[in-house]
Amino acid sequence: MKVNLAAQVFSTSVADALQYCCDVLQLPQFSNCHATVHFLRVLNSTFDLLNSRNPLGKGLKEPIKPKNIGTIEARVAEAHDLLTTLRDEEGKLLSKGLRKTAFLGFLVSLN
Repeated sequence: MKVNLAAQVFSTSVADALQYCCDVLQLPQFSNCHATVHFLRVLNSTFDLLNSRNPLGKGLKEPIKPKNIGTIEARVAEAHDLLTTLRDEEGKLLSKGLRKTAFLGFLVSLN
């Protein structure tokens, strides 16, 4: 499976594009996209945290150090809360549904 292609959908660029269509262009199709934008930004930062392996990385791609542990813990808590409370249109938790594998994988990685 090409994970890097799927990860591009959950990127800051896509979140920026959605927000631009909603706020600047004011397209009616994007009028309620703020929750999706937040979701995409949280997942993007989570990808960056989990892929931090370069000792010279900056920002969220920086490895865990005493000076950034607070920021990382806050981001991990935010992602954990989002992934455990996300529901489908029927109100069922996605982390407990039939397609829970991706959500559980993220949660295990975050822990």
